[in-house]
Formats: sequence, C-alpha cells, structure tokens
Amino acid sequence: MSKKNTLIISVIIFVFTIVVVGIFGVVPLPDYSDSINEEIDGKIYYQSSLISSNIIPPAPDLLDDCIFEIEINTSNIIEREVLCSSELLTYSTNFYFYDTTLNNEGNLVVRYWNDSSSSEYALEVNPKNKEILKEYEVENVSIRNQNLNEYGEVLIDSWRKVENTDRSVTIYYQKGSNTVEVFKSEAPSSYYFNSLIWSYDSEKILALDSENQFIIFSKNNIFEPIKLSYSIDEKEREYIRLIEWVKP
Repeated sequence: MSKKNTLIISVIIFVFTIVVVGIFGVVPLPDYSDSINEEIDGKIYYQSSLISSNIIPPAPDLLDDCIFEIEINTSNIIEREVLCSSELLTYSTNFYFYDTTLNNEGNLVVRYWNDSSSSEYALEVNPKNKEILKEYEVENVSIRNQNLNEYGEVLIDSWRKVENTDRSVTIYYQKGSNTVEVFKSEAPSSYYFNSLIWSYDSEKILALDSENQFIIFSKNNIFEPIKLSYSIDEKEREYIRLIEWVKP
C-alpha cells in the first residue's frame, strides 16, 4: 500500500472517529430553569475563597476565606460579602471557616486557634454588620449534621453515588429504610454536585455544582429544578461549600 493511500485511510478514520464522538460521546450539561417562583425565598450562606495573585512570584496565590449571603425573593436575587478571614487577623491567622455555622439567633459562629492560650476559641458575628458579639473558648465542639432535616430525612452525599464511568447525576435522600430519588439526569462524567443542604422548611434542596452554580430542587418534585441567575463581582473565587439556607 502506497504512502498516499495510507494517509487517506488515516484521515478517513480520524474524521469517522470525530463524527462518532460528536454524535454519541458528548453528553450536555443538565438544563435548569432560571425562573424564581413564589415558593423560593430566604437567605443562603456559603463559603468561598477569594483568589489574588501573589506579587512575588513564584509564591502561590493568596486565598482569603469568605462567607457570602444570597438573598432570594420573587423579584430579585442579591449577593453580598458577609465576612472574610482577612478582617479577623487581630484574633488569629488560623480560622476554621470550613466549620462555620449559624446559631439559633442567626449569627455566624467561626472557630479559630488562639496561639496565646493554645486552645480553640470561637467568635459570634452579626452577619448584618460584622459586629463581634461574643468571643469565647470552645470546650466541646458539636457540629450539626447538615444532611439531616427536621423530619429525620438524610441527604445522601452525591460522591457516594458517583462512579468514574457514570454519565448521570443524581440527588437522593434517605427516609427510614427507603431511598427517595429527587433528581436524575444525564451529564458529563466531570459534572457533579459538591455540596447539598436542606432549605429552612425541609421541602427543598440546594445544590452547589461543579460549574459553580446554585440549583434548587423540590423534594417532592412540585417544580422543575431552578438555577439561581444573578450578577456577581469580577473577583476570582473558589467555591467551597454551602453553609445554611435560613428564613427570610
């Protein structure tokens, strides 16, 4: 076989492979509505790291752990920065933002390591104005299970359902001995939900996906999944996890 014929065959095989992959191999991202209905309201708190380049290369980029708030109503969605670790450097350089919670009064509780006393402390912070309401030593740490709602239903972490070859994405919760499917869709193998929480009324589920989108699901499929669409600042950020969805 001549080199010319070999080249032609190679080109045909390459084109055929591209066509097959294009027809059968590309799975689109799930499609979500972006229309907020009257059942969607409240405030969502989540953790994100703001990224800024270090002015002295090749030192790594600088990360500033922050808490953001998303306020939702039928007419508007507004996001604002609530608190960042850079604002708390007078207390410590070692904050546990990943364990930040909201207490019964609606205040942020942020734990940190106190170097002077070699013990763990916590700050209670008003999310409306960043006022430090209380500083106290932490003796026993009790972290609430965010996957558990008031009805005893437990969200199943999405990574427990993922396989390397899986081309679908799902949301389930456990109710007694039953597993209830809330959502299932075809998706690229690189697409997943990296954080899930219940709404304040335990009727809805909020997901943070691998595309850095916030998606709301109805536990009983009363409405189609809704993507929160709103404008944000241009700061580069890394989305970490959802913290809580509270009443308006």
